[in-house]
Parts: sequence; C-alpha cells; structure tokens
Amino acid sequence: MTNKNAIRNYLGSVFLIILFCALIRIIGGQIRLIIIYFLVPIGLFLAYETPYSLTLISAAGLTLLFLFGRSAWRPDGWMFGIIFAALAVTPFFFKKMFVKDEKEFDGRKNFLSNTAENLKTELTSVEEDSKHLQNEVEKITRLYLLGREFVEQMDMKEIIEHLKISIFDKPEIKSVAIFALDKRNITPIYLSLPDDISSWTAFVNDCQQLINSQRGPSVIPSGPFGNKSVILWPVKIEEDITVAVFLVTSSDFTDQCIEEGKIFIPQIALGFKRIRLFEEVREKSRRDGLTGLYLRRYFIERLEGEIHRAKRYSASFSLLMADIDRFKNINDVYGHLVGDSALKALSQLLTDSLRPGDLIGRYGGEEFIILLPLTTLDEATKIATRLVKIIAKKDFLGNYRHFNMTLSVGISHYPSDGGNTQKLIEASDKALYWVKTHGRNGVKDFKGIQK
Repeated sequence: MTNKNAIRNYLGSVFLIILFCALIRIIGGQIRLIIIYFLVPIGLFLAYETPYSLTLISAAGLTLLFLFGRSAWRPDGWMFGIIFAALAVTPFFFKKMFVKDEKEFDGRKNFLSNTAENLKTELTSVEEDSKHLQNEVEKITRLYLLGREFVEQMDMKEIIEHLKISIFDKPEIKSVAIFALDKRNITPIYLSLPDDISSWTAFVNDCQQLINSQRGPSVIPSGPFGNKSVILWPVKIEEDITVAVFLVTSSDFTDQCIEEGKIFIPQIALGFKRIRLFEEVREKSRRDGLTGLYLRRYFIERLEGEIHRAKRYSASFSLLMADIDRFKNINDVYGHLVGDSALKALSQLLTDSLRPGDLIGRYGGEEFIILLPLTTLDEATKIATRLVKIIAKKDFLGNYRHFNMTLSVGISHYPSDGGNTQKLIEASDKALYWVKTHGRNGVKDFKGIQK
C-alpha cells in the first residue's frame, strides 16, 4: 500500500474517532457504552487496510470508556477494557508475523528465481544441443540421400542434378563450376552460369598446380570473381585425374561450405569413380574387341540420333560405306593373325585420318561405316578420296613381308539419298557395290550411279 493511501486511511480513522466522540457527547446513558463497544469491529475492519489504525481506535475506545464509563466499570466494562487493550497490541504482533512471512517469501522467491534462471540456462543449452543435433541429422540425411542417388544413378547428368538439389541449390552459393583435370586436358563438366565458361577455363588453367596440390576443401584466390570467396572441393578420381568443384559463396558461408566439403567429397569421389568405371564398361561394350571401333549396333543408334538432329535443324550429313579390297587373299596368303593385325592397323589409320566429331564403326568383317556430320556431298567425296589414297600408300607387314591394301568407298547423303537409317545404308552400300564392280580402290556416291 502506498504512503498516500495509508495517510488517507489514518485520517479516516481520526475522522471516525471524532465522529464517535461527537455522538457520545450527544447521546447519554448506557447507549454511550454500546456505541463505544462498536469501535471494536470498526477497528478490526479498518485494520484490514491499515493495521495501526486498530491501535489508534483501541486507544480511543479505552479513553472514551475512562471518560464516560466510570460509573459502568463493572466486570463487563473491565472486560471490554481488556479487549481494547489486547486489540491495541494486535497490529504489532501481526506486523512481526508479516515481516517473518515476508522474509520467508523473499527467500523462496529468490530460490525459485535462481531455479528459474538455471532452468532457463539449461533450456537454452538443450535448445542449442537440439539445433546442433538437428543440423547433424540433416547432414547425415543429405549424405545418405546423396550416397543413395549415386548408387542408383550411372549417368553424369543425373548425378549433377542431384548435386544441385542436395548441395548447390542454396542462396549463399552464387556460382558453381565443375571441371575434370588430367595431365593434358581441362574439361568443363558443369557450370551454373554457362556464360562464364571462358573466365572459368582461364581461372582453372592458372590454378591447375594449386588444385592438384590440395588434399581437402579450402579457400583459394578468387581471381576474376571480385570480393567473393571461392571454395575448392578437390575430388580425386585417380592419381592423375581430379574433378575440381568450385563454389563461389558469400564470405559468411565459407566455414560451413568447407565443413560440408569434408562430408560430401568422399561421396562425390565415389560417385564419379563409379560413373567412370561404368562409362568404361559401357564404352567397351560399344566397341569391337579387335579394331576398337564402334560396333554396328551402337553406330546405327548414333546414326538415328544424327538423323533426328538433322531434321530438327535442317542440316545435312554424309555416310560412307568402306570395304577392304580382296581381303580374303591377305588371310589366305599371310594367315588370319596377319589379317587381324592389318585390320587393327587400318582401323587406327582411318581413325587418325578423320576429323574430330566424325564417327567410325566396324560394320562387318572387313567393312567399315563412317558418319560425317554437317558435311556436304562434295566435302564427303574429298574426305573419302583422301582416305583411299592414304590406305593405298600405307605399307603393311606380315610374316616379314610388306604388302599393300586398297579401299573402296560408297557415299550416301542426307536428305537427298534417304530420310531414314535403312535407306541411307542401302544407298551407300549400292554405291560401294558399284565401286567394287568398276575396278575397286575408288569412291562413288549414290547420286552418281543413278545418272
């Protein structure tokens, strides 16, 4: 209770005492004593709000009894006098009890406050531990999902997509570039910003020695990327092959990016190794065991793809069907081992003589089929003629004897000689048959035999 309220209550008590004194002077006889006795409950009532008012009223009651109740000092008068006297000390007793209770309350309050603070501190610690555990669970979950995807997927594009979803798709990561590095080449695998390929290629070329020397995730000089941090994740595939994952991030994300690299690099390395092994196995299944050229089945798949691409972009290409002239005589004279060796050497010579992007396959025993993308008929004729001359000049060795081989080539052209695989192969085969029946060691296109 405030001091103002206490003063107001004390003044009220004084006013009641004055009022009682006035009533007692007006009223006479035994009624005075009755009115005086009413001070007891009134004092108790007022003491509820202001304890010491009870003392004040009790003192006033005793005074009034002494002044106006001398003739009535009978046992009941003495009894009420004792009551007034007892009531006068009641506030002091309750004040002492109140102080004691207040101290106990303060003690319990302080104890509970300290307990609450301790619990709050423990709760904060538990929340931090929970958050840390949640982050660890999230990392483990991501690691598990990434590992599972690597196990399930055997295609590089699919792996890159899962890496984007699992790791790279964060607002803190501004750019991502993945390059494969070996002793001779730097090959881009993925760029989140394809327009930056020239900058990235130059940057990787300058940092190649640094990249090969790193054994774990680290921050490297940012080069052309300004004040942003460039994080390197070196993924060792083989001793001489490294896949370098570059992450351009904000500076406050650097530490987390390095920590994630320590977690994910082994999984990424495992995934790329499995993809590489799978690609090697798949590539071997596509190639002829003797010559190393693509098998007929796979070549036709690629030819169908080229037809679809040419239709879409209104492009053209040429198809060559080549056959070694009188190859049976070589087997008969020098033996099949020499014939196999000659086939292998001629296949390598053809491969080395073609342009990058041209595709060559073994169509049959001594027949070869060659796809020349984005090539006109005149260009295809020049290429075929050059191949025929190269083969004719080549010396082959068998049983310590030198011998020569010649090549006959038939040409078909898309779209003029056919719009599908079957028609194009039939056209080039007919052109080849024409060369075979007209002296061999030459070149002819399908359009030419129809004139």
